[in-house]
Amino acid sequence: MMCTQQQDSLDRTLSEIMSTWPQTVPVFLRHGMHCIGCQIGPFHTIADACAEYHLDEADFRRELQCAINASPRVRPD
Repeated sequence: MMCTQQQDSLDRTLSEIMSTWPQTVPVFLRHGMHCIGCQIGPFHTIADACAEYHLDEADFRRELQCAINASPRVRPD
């Protein structure tokens, strides 16, 4: 599946991403990431989390963007 990527929209902390686009939470869970409710979430970026979980950052960003595009109910400020 091809998803349009808006790099700047995802340049936020993990907590900001999940609160702005709750439909991204399943992407984190699918990868076994414990970022949901983590105390470091307000400080960690996608790059930090991908490094911690040994994920390809570009692929992970695409997955997040696909989740955002698939459910446009919540939009960033």
